[in-house]
Amino acid sequence: MRPYLLILCAFFIGGVWALHAQTALSGVVTDMDTKEPLIGAQIALYKDGNLITGTITDWDGSYSINNIDPGTYDVEIVYVGYAKNKITGVVIFANKANSLDVEMSQGVNLNEVVVVDHRVELVSKDKTSTGGTLTDENIKRLPVKNINAIVATVAGTSSADEGGSISIKGSRSNATDYYIDGIRVSGNMIPQSEIEQLQVITGGIEAQYGDVTGGIISITTKGPSKRFSGGLELETSQFLDNYGYNLANVAISGPIITRKTIGLDGQETKESVLGFRFSGQYWVRKDDDPPATSVYRVKDDVLKQLQDNPLRIFNGTPYPAAQFLNDDDVVALDYNPFEDNTRLDLTAKLDARLSKNIDITFTGTYNYEKDYFTPSFNPFFGFDPGGWQVYNAQNNPFDLSRRYRGNFRFRHRLGTSGDEEPEEGKGPLVRNASYTLQFGYERLFYNLQDVRHEDRFFDYGYIGNFDYTWEPVFGPPTDPDFPYPVQHRDFRQTFNGYTPGDINPVLANYNKPLEDVETNGIYFADNGFISSNFTSVWGLHTNVGMVYNRYRTRDNTTLTFTANSAFELHPKNGGKHNIQFGVWYEQRTNRGYDLNPFNLWTIARQQANSNIIGVDTTNIVGDTTIFGIVVPIYGKLTIEQEDLLFYQRVRELTGTPLDEYVNVDG
Repeated sequence: MRPYLLILCAFFIGGVWALHAQTALSGVVTDMDTKEPLIGAQIALYKDGNLITGTITDWDGSYSINNIDPGTYDVEIVYVGYAKNKITGVVIFANKANSLDVEMSQGVNLNEVVVVDHRVELVSKDKTSTGGTLTDENIKRLPVKNINAIVATVAGTSSADEGGSISIKGSRSNATDYYIDGIRVSGNMIPQSEIEQLQVITGGIEAQYGDVTGGIISITTKGPSKRFSGGLELETSQFLDNYGYNLANVAISGPIITRKTIGLDGQETKESVLGFRFSGQYWVRKDDDPPATSVYRVKDDVLKQLQDNPLRIFNGTPYPAAQFLNDDDVVALDYNPFEDNTRLDLTAKLDARLSKNIDITFTGTYNYEKDYFTPSFNPFFGFDPGGWQVYNAQNNPFDLSRRYRGNFRFRHRLGTSGDEEPEEGKGPLVRNASYTLQFGYERLFYNLQDVRHEDRFFDYGYIGNFDYTWEPVFGPPTDPDFPYPVQHRDFRQTFNGYTPGDINPVLANYNKPLEDVETNGIYFADNGFISSNFTSVWGLHTNVGMVYNRYRTRDNTTLTFTANSAFELHPKNGGKHNIQFGVWYEQRTNRGYDLNPFNLWTIARQQANSNIIGVDTTNIVGDTTIFGIVVPIYGKLTIEQEDLLFYQRVRELTGTPLDEYVNVDG
């Protein structure tokens, strides 16, 4: 009794506490004929053949097992002089006081085992929340693989498209919280084949979840099995349609360390002390979101012509060459081209039972996903749904995510071993006490980028080599005592020529019509710039050769710690009260930045020579003759800018002195 009170006092003093339902199984064991309670009957709870925990019935035949994981169990009941009962398929729902009453018959053959399939109650008597719960068997019958698509089958939830973000009762999708084995997570979930139970809470959300404005999606993962087992699943539509659907699932489970023990029937059996489960899913799709109607794509030979000559001169005026195409130059497709999706999921779980009442669990997951997509936003002229696809599908960008998760749980049940014989009218005030400590870790690395240039930012908008030099500029003297009628006043940027580059050859071809024209440095395409007259075809489609002008990176870390305790209060005047309370700590660190790489060229031009502010009249570096007069040429006047590093780094890279101009376009 004293240890229980010490634990309770520690939680009450050091933690924030809240009352809510706990996951438990309780009931009454009686004689089938007399309906008398059976005192001291032994109850054992098994999952996948592994003994999870047990207890014995009280003086009134009642029993209670608290702090158990949601899932499907087998329950064995043994009582002297009665045939052993085994009830299979008992579904334990999350955050619910599940009920299971048992009637036992006195057996002539005591070695006989009565096996009964459990039937789930149609009406839940103590349900205080709205939503739904799907078991492993329910999920297997659904024709979907995406968790959000599974959730969308529950009343009160909605999704704009199959597998899209979930909205619960009209709330925003970001108001839906996801939990895996009791730890709040974000991003991609685990494969549906690894789900033991999925609970969706749409209303009546309990205090343990905090301030939630939408709903809760809570997932319980599968655990190790008592015997070695495995499975392999392969699906493909590679040769049946244009969507290229390929899926491979593999799972293996079993014990690592076992020990001999005596079962409820007195027979020697093996018990898993340390078990494992490992699963992997590899998913490749040529088009992960097939269209409902046809999409259009320019023919390959026509695309090659447009890439070689993206502009066409008509009556002396340049136009996008794509504006002169007709229906014969495009083809209708029943899939989205260049929208490949590749995903890999790895899940590993270790369960260790250190004693009858102490168990620990470690779960680790890894998710990798690379998703090519058709942009719905043109970086040059705003939104253009579907406009990118016709001429630029081969340039589709992609986002790449890698997510790591770790979850460690320590659980200790106090006084539930079933070793104490019950006495009528006697017993402690606090019973079936337990506590659970959990630590969660999640790390996300995410990038969104152009398929060709990735993180080489200055490649995004590179057109070619624009040769510029800075020449002295002369004007009236600023000093009235200056001995000459003209004076060196500043430096002027002078264009000397242009050489097309090969990093973005199609963009460089936008300048083809000007190859034989004296432009004085004015071109249709410059580094980091394309004239808006040519980026659009009829204002409907993005012109050929475009580069996705956006880069995004994220590095997010989430650390979670939870401590929960549960117990039953049994007052002397009768009755029973279940109480659970705990603390929850979460620390999030989000790092990242977004970038429009084309704009870096403008910033580079502004900053590369920002340290040069004019001429240094105290430093004569040469002279020149103007109108027969020898006029001195000054050096550059520079300043040190401690907060600006670009002008220093670019000179270190090019080997240019601080008092000389740098041509970033060269």
